[in-house]
Amino acid sequence: MKTLTSISQCEPNRTREKTSAQSRRQMSCIALTRIIFGTLLLLFTSACATIDPVTGNKVYNLWTIQDDIQMGKDVYNDMQKWAREQKIPINQDQERLAQLNRIMNDIAAVSHLPDLPYEVMLLEHQMANAFALPGGKFVFFSGLYDPKNGLVRDEDELAFVMAHEIAHVNARHSTRAMTRAMPINLLLLGGMIYADLKDKEDLQLILGGAFVLHEGLLMTKYSRRDEREADEVGLMYMARAGYNPEAAVRVWERVAADESRLMKNVSFLSTHPPSSERARLLRRRLPAALAAYEETKALAVAHHVPGPSLREEPGPRWSRIQDPERALVSPRDNAQMH
Repeated sequence: MKTLTSISQCEPNRTREKTSAQSRRQMSCIALTRIIFGTLLLLFTSACATIDPVTGNKVYNLWTIQDDIQMGKDVYNDMQKWAREQKIPINQDQERLAQLNRIMNDIAAVSHLPDLPYEVMLLEHQMANAFALPGGKFVFFSGLYDPKNGLVRDEDELAFVMAHEIAHVNARHSTRAMTRAMPINLLLLGGMIYADLKDKEDLQLILGGAFVLHEGLLMTKYSRRDEREADEVGLMYMARAGYNPEAAVRVWERVAADESRLMKNVSFLSTHPPSSERARLLRRRLPAALAAYEETKALAVAHHVPGPSLREEPGPRWSRIQDPERALVSPRDNAQMH
């Protein structure tokens, strides 16, 4: 009887401990949920409204330009460390590096943010790629350029890639995308915590699916929009810097010719628009870009200087192109066409 009594006395204790643990778990989940929703409320009320340097439109960005610069510097340093660990030569081809620096400086000088600490790193790797970091840091791979078989085959085409990346930096696409993503991610996280608290497995699955849908479709839509803007703004940058904008169309037509049919069919899931679409959009903008290119060439011949910086010419002094998704830019002389 003693043993039975001891067992019977232990059961309530175990039940109380289990109940207590569940209560602590619930209180922790509730506290975490409150923190998440409090943070979300703070984001909604304090998100910094700023002016897009490129279009002159009001946009929201939780990060300042100084944040962009520091963030880009940190990642740039990490990339250098990674390259050393992988034994990838850095800035080994001095002739190509000098060319990249010259093109970068030419285009940055006529951009909307000419005073950023622009810097480019050249990695000796056969990858045909280049990308921009916030604040004006760029990473180019040597596999991008080849005069016979490369994605980029001459200096004007290389200038288009650089102009595209500089446009990303000027429009602050990276931190604006981070700002857009944060509220919905916090909402979904809070919802999943609530569903776990209430043991609602169906709701957890729904919210998990919503998160995947958001990341896979909505965020890629923003990315495609940013890519289109970087193409079109970059087209004008390269033209004003004295590089032939016809090269931009050549690059995307060449890529489009090599794209597989499968990738074309699922392009809506890609973070980049189909190359054929990009070529068509740029061909439509080509007359305005060629006009700016000819104006820059004439100015350079007459005054031996590059075209003027666009730092003081955001949005209002550039005409708006009617676009259902985002206002883009075109030269002032082209205003009558729109």
